[in-house]
Amino acid sequence: MVFMGIGAVVGGPIAAQIKDITGNYDISFYVMGIIFAFSGVMTIRLPELKAWEESKKLARAGTEMRVISEAS
Repeated sequence: MVFMGIGAVVGGPIAAQIKDITGNYDISFYVMGIIFAFSGVMTIRLPELKAWEESKKLARAGTEMRVISEAS
């Protein structure tokens, strides 16, 4: 969502600069479409990233509990 928000805020000025450089709106639409598609692809991996983070947290908590029980 962050990337989509950034794209919404800065997309217009960037598209205008691309149009000024190339003299054609088509390229700016292609570039912005690619950036928008990339942000969508990045969100596909979020559930896997969340599961990985949670497994790391659980493994760390298990290690801390073992250390505390061994110290007593």
